[in-house]
Amino acid sequence: MYKTFVSFVIYCREEAALESFLAQVGPWLTERFELHELVVVDDNSTDDPTLLVQACAARYRLNAVVIRLARRHGVEAGIKAGLDRAMGP
Repeated sequence: MYKTFVSFVIYCREEAALESFLAQVGPWLTERFELHELVVVDDNSTDDPTLLVQACAARYRLNAVVIRLARRHGVEAGIKAGLDRAMGP
């Protein structure tokens, strides 16, 4: 297990594929990195992914945060917002 702190930024516009993605990424992240954070950027989707992210964070022992953007910004600006919030490399 790596001791390096890592930040994992995910851009999300709709919640539909997020749960299956987190089910794959969550175990991978916790198995490989002792110190990590998951930053999910919600680009003003119609459904709020916060409860889903919190449930997956509890299930897979993730340190997760959701950033909800007030309006659509697009992929690049969304990822930039996540990177600005991220603590690790």
